[in-house]
Amino acid sequence: ICNISIINIKEMKWHKITIKTITEAEDIIICYMEDIGLEDAQIEDKIPLTPLEKEQMFVDIPPVSEEDDGIAYLNFFVEDEPGHNIDEIVANVKTELEAIKEFTDIGEGSIMLSETEDLDWINNWKKFFHQFYIDDLLVIPSWEEIENPEHTGKILHIDPGTAFGTGAHETTQLCIRQIKKYVTPDTEILDVGCGSGILGIVALMYGAKHAKGTDLDPCALDASAENLQNNGIKKE
Repeated sequence: ICNISIINIKEMKWHKITIKTITEAEDIIICYMEDIGLEDAQIEDKIPLTPLEKEQMFVDIPPVSEEDDGIAYLNFFVEDEPGHNIDEIVANVKTELEAIKEFTDIGEGSIMLSETEDLDWINNWKKFFHQFYIDDLLVIPSWEEIENPEHTGKILHIDPGTAFGTGAHETTQLCIRQIKKYVTPDTEILDVGCGSGILGIVALMYGAKHAKGTDLDPCALDASAENLQNNGIKKE
């Protein structure tokens, strides 16, 4: 279902630098960190996304159940490899934070250093993904048991790993509803940007003749193959 040529990529270890601050200081700290080479910040706060922001984000968004407390955690990742002196980098972060404190409040401004692996990112998000329905289709992660034993409709077992496609995003659900409505035994599906393979798998489950997917993300190949197997569909 997902044909791409890739090379084997080993799982990498990363140094994770976490700055505890306040939401009002997020942007200024990120700008200062970019100046010393720390880019692509991961922001953890409790500010809910606006409807417009959700429309502009083509990703599955976990729910935020806690009230905003004004606290933010900014995470920066440095690959653990020769040439990256993490002690020197942390020292530079401290220097930049002290400079920012001279003209604005950044809250606690503390720094935490830890290590993480690609595998951690694959697993940690799972606590946000639980089984749900798209009309009569039960979408269930591979690590959960069916909660409703009386369910008689189709069941989609899905585990996207780091590839896009749990089925929770509105755009994915719209596509699934159209597939269910229009697929026939003569239908051939081409999914460009297949991610987890979810749309191709759903098409096959509802009787499509053939489904093929392509993706630039190397993780999509393994994710699609595993999800095909989890749903009892033979890979061509």
